[in-house]
Amino acid sequence: MTQQYYSIITNNGLLKEAAASSGSPVSLTHIAVGDANGTSYDPAGSQTALIHEVYRTTLTHVAVDEANPNQLIVEGVINETVGPFYIREVGIFDASGQLFAIGKYPETFKPNLPSGSGKRLYIRMILGFTNSPQV
Repeated sequence: MTQQYYSIITNNGLLKEAAASSGSPVSLTHIAVGDANGTSYDPAGSQTALIHEVYRTTLTHVAVDEANPNQLIVEGVINETVGPFYIREVGIFDASGQLFAIGKYPETFKPNLPSGSGKRLYIRMILGFTNSPQV
């Protein structure tokens, strides 16, 4: 079965990760979601932004996967009061605001409390690297 949903490190992210191996780790700080203007797409490493970002928040968790040291787990939370919008794309940004990784996300509707149905949404991305990530 072909994998439908996935994340990739952007070209910018690969450059920063390579530079980090010389001693200056990458600081990942934010996660953003977008609706991709209503159409799912396959992310490209050349992207520098989401197609249509609708919300950005601070990451709540960034850690190397204990079971696989070549994977990085990043997480963010979208609270009940935020929305309404659809999510089809997700991005991870570094401290300088540059897109480090991008993911194709299963279409998800994010309601807000005023609509009558609030939902707290936890988003987790698992990023794979050739070597242990330098974050």
